[in-house]
Amino acid sequence: MTAQEQLHRLMATPLATPSLQRPKPYRPSQRQATRIFNILNQAVFKGHLCRPTIALGRQVKSLGWCIGQYQPNSYGSYSQLELSDKYYNVQWFVMVLAHEMSHQYQWDIVGQQRLRQGRLRPMSHGPSFFKFRQRLEKFGIPLRRRAKIDRWFEYQDFRKL
Repeated sequence: MTAQEQLHRLMATPLATPSLQRPKPYRPSQRQATRIFNILNQAVFKGHLCRPTIALGRQVKSLGWCIGQYQPNSYGSYSQLELSDKYYNVQWFVMVLAHEMSHQYQWDIVGQQRLRQGRLRPMSHGPSFFKFRQRLEKFGIPLRRRAKIDRWFEYQDFRKL
């Protein structure tokens, strides 16, 4: 099965009712996070990203962060992804991971090009962040500056976010 087919299958996972989602029952394991990272990397980012360190844990004010590093990790990435360990469902996890991978692309790929030009690395919600928006939308994954978590139960459909 191709990465595109795997990603379509993940995003087509049936949603539980809002009352079952409210306690954030989806708890990705490290193995699942790495697997979904690899699927997104192949299907959307065309394999350009090196796997960063992915840390799953309690996040207080957000669901994820991409932290730029100045030295590469053992896999060759200059980024670290810190993600929450609790989500409403697998689709929400995929959306957050794709958002943070877009930041990783900015830091690891665009940032290296800019350093060679004597410029600073970007880590923002600017044009280089949205480079993969259309590819993500093909899989029903929105790429936004900020997801409105409190509106999730009203929508229950990523295309309306």
